Amino acid sequence: MSTVTDVTPVSKSDVPGVEQEIIRLFTDLQSACRSLVDATPGVKRRPADLARTLGVPAKLAWQVHRVAYAEDPLKEVANVPRRGALERFLVAATRRGAPEERVSAVRRAGRGLDCFVKLHAGSRSEFETTISALADGGSEQVDLVQKRAAFKALSHILGVQAKTHLGCFIYQPSATVVDRLDGILIRGLIGLRRFRRDAAWIVSQTRAAYIEGATRRPVAGEPLDPTLEPAEGLSLLSEFCSQPLPRIRRVPTDLDCMTNIEIVSDGIGNASAVTCLVGDIFRGVSAWYRDEHNRTHISNMRVRTPCEVLIQDVLIDRELLGLGDPKLSVFSDHRDVDVKLEGHMAARACDRLALSESVIYLGKGLDVIPAPEVPRYAEMVTYAMKRVGWSARKFDVYRCRIEYPVMPSSVVVHFDLPEKPA
Repeated sequence: MSTVTDVTPVSKSDVPGVEQEIIRLFTDLQSACRSLVDATPGVKRRPADLARTLGVPAKLAWQVHRVAYAEDPLKEVANVPRRGALERFLVAATRRGAPEERVSAVRRAGRGLDCFVKLHAGSRSEFETTISALADGGSEQVDLVQKRAAFKALSHILGVQAKTHLGCFIYQPSATVVDRLDGILIRGLIGLRRFRRDAAWIVSQTRAAYIEGATRRPVAGEPLDPTLEPAEGLSLLSEFCSQPLPRIRRVPTDLDCMTNIEIVSDGIGNASAVTCLVGDIFRGVSAWYRDEHNRTHISNMRVRTPCEVLIQDVLIDRELLGLGDPKLSVFSDHRDVDVKLEGHMAARACDRLALSESVIYLGKGLDVIPAPEVPRYAEMVTYAMKRVGWSARKFDVYRCRIEYPVMPSSVVVHFDLPEKPA
């Protein structure tokens, strides 16, 4: 597997004032810790050996090791030992015969960091948030702690949560529209539970449209599941939803080309748990080649439900379509800016979230697609492709998996479109 991200590294020579001081203090601490460990008699670099030789707790040894030898020390902010724990480590190193000047160097660096936290951040938690934003791609550990806390809080406040938010986007050249792509879109929520009877909830938001000139043209979807009457306007994948089938309704919105699919239920707690998955085929839904108004192929998931895991898969024959590697961007939606109509994401640079998320290449075909969070996933995608007569063998599979995705946000997997061959 390979990982591709769209994270712009922080230029540590250009950041001003407070940020530059953070980087200096943290780099000093890393250098001092590394020199101390290297100079302590009998100590090897592995965390387990460090703990055994110095007689300190394994967690403390692991923290010091992570800080000392990290390629990007800013990503290890959550692992910097608190003052008491760090002093315990220094006492143990002194007893082992570590040079006093190196012990003192770590102590000075630790005190400098503590003073900075007290002056500029107020608390260690706020400091970790500040410094993790300076790390290349954020700090995964800090991100996860904060995202999990947000998930719990929002589940309580909104009265709803889900196990998994799924979006599966499948594209190939259109059989009916020249120079455009057809797309299968499978989306929905798995294990959605409500904790209040008045918590009406949207399980899917769909905006299917393409840019023609400077105008957005809506594209109507065709339900993949033939067991429901088209007149109902529903596109449930009945075989893969919980039983009895969840009751849903399709509700147009004031936003251009946007439709909400809402769940209708009167249960609460585990009795209210449902899995609601919908699937459609959209003909000519996106551009194949670059032009004045279409430069990027976008698959966008809007996060509006507290969930434990988001899985966003893009299946596409990259060689056939002439596409490069995908990139991933996660945007805050506090301004409710449309990705496509605002300069193909350029206008959203200020909304980009500094999170340590990535998109991973899984391989070709549906053997690589199963995910424990999505029951019968490969079977469901196979069913969808058979419904439209597509073969899965040549499809490249890209996955973005995010624990406790931030809401409200947009998770965007995007490819640069190729020039049309002469």
